[in-house]
Amino acid sequence: MAADPEISRETLPALALVGRHWQGSYAEAAQGAVRRLIEALRSDYPEAADVPLYGLSWTDRPEGFRHFCGWPETALNRTLEPDERVTLGPLPCLTSSQPTGDATDAYARLMAHRGALGLSTPEGPTMIDEHRPDGTLRLWLPAAAP
Repeated sequence: MAADPEISRETLPALALVGRHWQGSYAEAAQGAVRRLIEALRSDYPEAADVPLYGLSWTDRPEGFRHFCGWPETALNRTLEPDERVTLGPLPCLTSSQPTGDATDAYARLMAHRGALGLSTPEGPTMIDEHRPDGTLRLWLPAAAP
């Protein structure tokens, strides 16, 4: 497969995140459920405006998915209940940047690239969005050697 200059192989560093879980259908997500979760977190944590917010998705059921949004806990001065924590170890990924918005096509490209390289999906989240303070996204697709 020809190299895609917009996709690189990198390791997502270990993260200890504080935030909130959501789960629901793809239709609920398309109607803005995850966007509302992000907006609520940003409202509750105004001091984190300059810190990347991570969105982790687990596509582990046919009718929907689980999602977690959170910040590195070391970046926050406080926690609010009922916040939850998720810890990730270093994770090999394919990654690319994109402007904000719908990442469906970008993830499809990352998945095709992963398949062409013969890589597999490791245990854990299946997609990770890094919402950067400048409004752009960095997409992380877990990808390990089979």
